[in-house]
Amino acid sequence: MESPLTMRVVIQATLVMLLAHTALAVPQKDLDAVIVYGDGWAFAIKEPKGWSVDIKSGSQDGLNAVVLPKGAAYGQADNWINAIVINKTDEDLSKDLRADMSSYSKRFTGLKFEDYKPKISSYSSLGKVYAHPSGIREYLVYLNPEKNAKVFVLFTLVTQGKDFRNFLSTYEELTNSFRWLGSIKTQP
Repeated sequence: MESPLTMRVVIQATLVMLLAHTALAVPQKDLDAVIVYGDGWAFAIKEPKGWSVDIKSGSQDGLNAVVLPKGAAYGQADNWINAIVINKTDEDLSKDLRADMSSYSKRFTGLKFEDYKPKISSYSSLGKVYAHPSGIREYLVYLNPEKNAKVFVLFTLVTQGKDFRNFLSTYEELTNSFRWLGSIKTQP
């Protein structure tokens, strides 16, 4: 029986090889993307101009990626985008959205919901805006990377103030750059 350390090294080496193989299969136009990966999945997103993707600083909060205006620090920015990979219960993401809306409305008095249609052509997605009385607006995109994938990706743009529309094009550029690299099996 192999030691846990040996197994970890084998799993990590297998993951690196799979990511490298997947990256080689990515079209040339996608080579400037950041690869975000976790236990059994990987995707790529492009950094919008003037923004940077950080896959480390939001991890303590369960975020897989945080996208910030260049020079901004996580936890101190007025506007940011985050991505979190969530296990699916089934293919109907509207159930997840409804559960999220119910939970949020209980936690935030006066929260209003607005319709939002994501501009994502390659993947099934749902959108919603959470408008807080404080002026914070959260644009949510629930994205299904592929049928029968065990996960979905939730992108959220958090913005404050009246200039929220200035950030929508950046958000839509980011979510539209999403490329699913596939479910990755890390078992030897």
